[in-house]
Amino acid sequence: MKTRILGIICSCFILLAGCGDKTANKAIEQGKLALANKEYDKALASFSLALDEKSDEAKVLHTQTKKWMDAMKAKDEQNWDEANKLFGEVVETKGGISSLKEDAKKMKGELKSNKETLDTYNNKLSQAQELINNKSLDEAKQLLSTVQQETATNEKLKEHNQKATQLMATVDMELTKIEDEKKQKEVKEKKQAEEKKRAEEKKQVEEKKQVDIKSDEEAIPYVRKALEKYLAGNPLSKADIRIMPDSGMNTEQGYGGGIYENKETHITHIVDYHVKFNGSVTLMTTTGETYQY
Repeated sequence: MKTRILGIICSCFILLAGCGDKTANKAIEQGKLALANKEYDKALASFSLALDEKSDEAKVLHTQTKKWMDAMKAKDEQNWDEANKLFGEVVETKGGISSLKEDAKKMKGELKSNKETLDTYNNKLSQAQELINNKSLDEAKQLLSTVQQETATNEKLKEHNQKATQLMATVDMELTKIEDEKKQKEVKEKKQAEEKKRAEEKKQVEEKKQVDIKSDEEAIPYVRKALEKYLAGNPLSKADIRIMPDSGMNTEQGYGGGIYENKETHITHIVDYHVKFNGSVTLMTTTGETYQY
């Protein structure tokens, strides 16, 4: 930019050299015209030529234009505080170009809006990071998804969109890790439950191998246990049922009998039983269904 300005100054100097106040006035007018056309480099060069001949006005316009250009540079570099300060100085320039002051006021409003927008998304990203730190991953994912959608097409928020995408990748990785750990835990618990079940079944088999029931009376406790299992562990009161051995129902494998319930409670609907010598119990319902224990 400096080379360009120097070239413009040299060209103007050759054309206007030696023309005194008339030339300086013309340079100022050309500078104002350049400002109206948003040709700030050319305007600054014209005001520079007039500095010596028309020091007061040229100095004011040169300073105002230079601050405008510096403010625009700061804005492009997203140096918001510096840009806001310089635009404010453009507005406050005494004797400066009114149109440039109005443009500076608009730029200050735009900067304020930009800053508020940036602050909004900075806060959202900070909130998302805090949610991630607190393991509130589903909430973080939802917030980041919103940020991604709202910043996707705004070039000024490109960095925020990229940051949201990075955090989203972190969230997805953590969620995948948690899901994998959950599945591993379920597999482990299922395996442990199966092993426990097999151990209990093995224990029951071993216990039955050791059992040797030798009478109807010895069979009764096994019948009661089977009834409680049938009722999902609910204990039975002696008043609820009567277990009545029946030698006529005995077999070569064990002892049989009937079950008589209190008609008021009537909770099992079991009518007959058979207990093998090893403790295995078969219960029979009023409808003919059988249950093995």
